[in-house]
Amino acid sequence: MDLTLRHQPTQPYLALPVVCPWDAVAIATSVSAAFADLARRLASTGITPEGPPVAIYHRMDSGQFRASCARPVSEEDAEAAPDGLQVGVLPGGEVARMLHVGTYDRLPETHHALDTALRAEGREPGQPVWEVYLDDPARVPADRLRTEVVRPVGAAPATHTKNAT
Repeated sequence: MDLTLRHQPTQPYLALPVVCPWDAVAIATSVSAAFADLARRLASTGITPEGPPVAIYHRMDSGQFRASCARPVSEEDAEAAPDGLQVGVLPGGEVARMLHVGTYDRLPETHHALDTALRAEGREPGQPVWEVYLDDPARVPADRLRTEVVRPVGAAPATHTKNAT
């Protein structure tokens, strides 16, 4: 898994929230249902997503899984969001990306590898973290699914070359 750093513009999105127990089956069921509901709502209003599905993780340290199941949209579509959908913006600026290939249950390994690689370069992982689902799990075998793990990059910490006197 290779770390890639790049600059990205801000990206508006429309989303549905997911809150469920921190349990693999509950997460998979809830996320799948939210993406299906989001697709129906966008289609019924004529909104065409501008990119693949994205899960945005708001809190990864509590007893509950909290995320937004989102689709990138134009600024115009974000401004005219249908009732019941969250409107948000993925942050712009420098982001770190790492490609995961395989089953979704192994994604925590890629999250950990991304954070470790950033820290090895003296950089701090920022928030939020999100996953971009590049393949449709209904069409691609689970062991070949491609998912990008993405997060903003914090500034490199200040370094001191000599002590102040």
